[in-house]
Amino acid sequence: MLAVDRRRSVREELLTEPARAEPSLAPASPPEPVTGPLPSTDYAAEATAQIEIDCDVGRALAAYADLERFPEYAPLLQSVRIVGDGRSAWALRVPRLVASVARAIGMGSLVRWEAAYAVEASPPRLTWQSVTGFRNAGEACFEPLGAGRCRVTVRMTYSVPLTLRPLEGSAVVTRLISSTMRGAMERFKADLEEEEEEGSSAARSSSST
Repeated sequence: MLAVDRRRSVREELLTEPARAEPSLAPASPPEPVTGPLPSTDYAAEATAQIEIDCDVGRALAAYADLERFPEYAPLLQSVRIVGDGRSAWALRVPRLVASVARAIGMGSLVRWEAAYAVEASPPRLTWQSVTGFRNAGEACFEPLGAGRCRVTVRMTYSVPLTLRPLEGSAVVTRLISSTMRGAMERFKADLEEEEEEGSSAARSSSST
């Protein structure tokens, strides 16, 4: 219960804190800037996932904006850290040998990267854009459905080295990307609905005493 209360207090702060200016998406002297057109060695791909949650839009958005909890929902993520106002650092969970090989062949940016992000109230959504390393951008949109429910749609575009294009188009990789996004959203939904139910139960118990 302490962990749930701590997470809920963080999200309530996100819901009640005054609106801040959106962070600039321009990189602050990154080692590998990702602005400009894709290099000739890369191509663009995209992925989308959607889910409905028994939670109102405001709390769902606040929970999603708690980026450092993303590894709980996506096992392929090793860590997500907030490194500044509107800036986050991401790392994939890959075997050490794979990470070493990726760095050796010049693909270390696929393992670690930084991104700028912004939380918007109207329309309710979270947007992001990588500023170093792995090129990716996207948005998570929150649509109210009434009766304390909402629909979350996540859209992501990313670049992949041309050498990996045959893999990206394969049925195995396509299922992996789809199942990874869907699995992360399912775990996010389950966690959030559990917290909502515990909060409601606590409120009912308090009102009955």
